[in-house]
Amino acid sequence: MKKLLKFIIPFDLFIILIFILCFKEKTKDVPLDPELIYPIEGIPVKAKVISVYDGDTFKAVLVETNDTISVRLLNIDAPEIKEGWNCFAQESKKALSKAIENENVLLVTDEEKEDRYKRLLCYVYLEDDSTFINAYMVKNGFARTYYIPPNNSQLDKIVDWEFYAVNKKYGIWSNCKDKPDASADSICCKWIEPFFNSLNRCVKGHWESKRNCL
Repeated sequence: MKKLLKFIIPFDLFIILIFILCFKEKTKDVPLDPELIYPIEGIPVKAKVISVYDGDTFKAVLVETNDTISVRLLNIDAPEIKEGWNCFAQESKKALSKAIENENVLLVTDEEKEDRYKRLLCYVYLEDDSTFINAYMVKNGFARTYYIPPNNSQLDKIVDWEFYAVNKKYGIWSNCKDKPDASADSICCKWIEPFFNSLNRCVKGHWESKRNCL
């Protein structure tokens, strides 16, 4: 009987281990957010994320060259960790870390490739399922839309999800005393080639800050 118990207990542990491994493999195939899977426009560069600084900046290693680079997510602005607008900053950093740290991602640049800090300006997608990370951060209230010309090829998608987050009062749009104005309300357009997105807001054209609007 004792010999039988010795056999049964390890066998039970073996079955549990197999179940855990299968469950992990299954959940790995589940997209981060099925609503944020978009066709990738442009030429993607593969990288592995090694660390996250805050909700819009991280370090990665380029797979092809093994170079370490700093990446700034395009068209979004997350709360600052150290100074300035920092309500929800830690939550924002944790969300980006959970989504991309130690993961392979695809980086796509726009018209302007780098900012003044020599960070690569990118639209970021998970390699496994093409989840659009810039939109993910805005949709869940971990960042707001932030536009500096001329990089606007994916701006309409990001703005749409900001309206969603504002209406749902997610993240920075919930209880932050210093919460920002929604970008559509804090930015105005002088139309060049205007069009409206599904929410009838100005998306593309010539964007200027409110203080410059007449």
